[in-house]
Amino acid sequence: MDEPWADDWWAHRLDPATFLQRAVAATLDLVLIVGSVAAYYWFFRGFEEIARRYFDPALRDGLPPALFKDTVLKIAGLSFLAHLLYGVLMEHAPWSGTAGKRLIRIRVVDEFGERLSLTASIIRNLAKVISFAVFGIGFLAVLWRPGRQAWHDRAARSFVARG
Repeated sequence: MDEPWADDWWAHRLDPATFLQRAVAATLDLVLIVGSVAAYYWFFRGFEEIARRYFDPALRDGLPPALFKDTVLKIAGLSFLAHLLYGVLMEHAPWSGTAGKRLIRIRVVDEFGERLSLTASIIRNLAKVISFAVFGIGFLAVLWRPGRQAWHDRAARSFVARG
């Protein structure tokens, strides 16, 4: 039986997604999530009025000084949490990937080509924070790692495959 973690085992089992495919899928997901959170704040939390007053010098005087920046930070924080939850749920789902991955026709699988367990999906998505925190090097590892694995893939024993 093949060892799943041998350096070349993936070559005959799956076709790893390229860095570009992964980057495009991640960008699509980011636009979807941040756009949704920002739209919620824009239409339901009064961010439209806050932004209008912030960018109009004549109206800025009546605006609390940190309101615009605090609202932007809330949008960023909620987007971050939504992105984590979205990634966990969508990569554990039967289709094995987010909307961006589905559009690009890539999927996240375990070392045997099966969908991720909920635990592996949680580990993978939490480990993305580390991949990003170290100047994004964990994501760039896709360029040189066997099986094109990022650090978070390695942590969760997962792969991003085409198809």
